[in-house]
Amino acid sequence: MVSSWLLDVVLGIVATLGLVLVYLLSRSELKPEEALRIDSGWSRSALPSWLYPSTLIRRAGIAPRELAVAYWPLKLSLAVLAPLLMLEVRPSTPLWLTIPSSVSALFSFDFYLWQRAQNRNRKIQGALSFFVDLMNAYLRSGASVVMAFEQAGRFGFDIRHPLAQEIKVVVYELQAGESFTLAFQRLFNRTGVRELERLAAVLEIGHQAGAPIAGILSRQGYVLREQQHELNRKLMSQKSILMLFAMVLVGLPMFGVIVLFPAAIKMMEIFQLLQNLS
Repeated sequence: MVSSWLLDVVLGIVATLGLVLVYLLSRSELKPEEALRIDSGWSRSALPSWLYPSTLIRRAGIAPRELAVAYWPLKLSLAVLAPLLMLEVRPSTPLWLTIPSSVSALFSFDFYLWQRAQNRNRKIQGALSFFVDLMNAYLRSGASVVMAFEQAGRFGFDIRHPLAQEIKVVVYELQAGESFTLAFQRLFNRTGVRELERLAAVLEIGHQAGAPIAGILSRQGYVLREQQHELNRKLMSQKSILMLFAMVLVGLPMFGVIVLFPAAIKMMEIFQLLQNLS
């Protein structure tokens, strides 16, 4: 019992340190990862995605190279700690029940990364229309495309905003001589936001055709605002449905307790009185 308790403490400390490390890495500054680039222009790990999901980790806002050492120790410690804690709390738990808890704990960290990547994606999508309008304003004031891109990302958002972090990485690449198309393609691969790829295509086509970039960005900003409004309407509809579903779940039992149960008691009393009279 003592050894099991000590093992729980050690695994708990390992899991806690791993989670603290993940938090610190998520707050660190993102930079281009030269060692992970391949010819297609996207940063990937040499390991297969099922063994080390570098794409998911990067889209969650964490540099894959920095999490490589802690990824599997953290997952394995959680997978071992979950069934041990279950057995500590309730020793009579069947062993076959510990298997689902272990598997769930094993993939819980991946689910956290996926959820973080989705939230990060939504933040970037929600800020794109404002970013395009701000970049257009800098262009109209006489700034170059790269300067307008950098200034809009630096002064338009908080330094911790995911779009500001990704723009800073793109600026590094543009200053290193990369084309807008390749830089935006990498930005799309790092974030998974499809609108960024469309924005890159629009800028490239406008640049090749000699059209004014400011006018292109104005139209693109209008399209992004319409898409954001449509997304907000869908989210509001989903929230309304969820609230209605929650009200039904809560209201039906209360309706049964407040209305149906007293009525059933009264009906039973009436039938009992009729039986006594007969």
